[in-house]
Amino acid sequence: MIDFGKSLKKAREINPSFYYSMGDNVQIAGFEGEFDYFLNNPIFRERVFSTIAGNHELKVDKNDTSQENTAFADHFYQPNLTEYGQTLNINDDRTKTFIPGDYYYTYGNTLFLNLNTNNKNSLEHKTFIEEAIKKATKNVEVTSHGKL
Repeated sequence: MIDFGKSLKKAREINPSFYYSMGDNVQIAGFEGEFDYFLNNPIFRERVFSTIAGNHELKVDKNDTSQENTAFADHFYQPNLTEYGQTLNINDDRTKTFIPGDYYYTYGNTLFLNLNTNNKNSLEHKTFIEEAIKKATKNVEVTSHGKL
């Protein structure tokens, strides 16, 4: 299991108003214990924490395809969630591998656009960005993305 303790300790020393993770918070998404271990850190009771799904949130154990991977959606709230960028696969054994789509929110005077880049459909992401900016009531200052 990956120990995020060092990263979280460094983040805490900076004393930010909130924490933002670019994903890959777990190694294999289907292992609930990894989410428990990650989210059990007291840092999550001190500040707002926001994240986007990385490619590891999409991984399931290839030896146990009975796992339905909805863990990311089960653990993290994504305001203004859209179907753009959504990843949904139905496996051969009828289990699901699901990662929610693009979402956005405003924190302070900053609009955060969160793209699920596990989905490579650029047109969907472009449409999401255009629609989210139109709906925003604040100036756009920040966008973020994982590996493109």
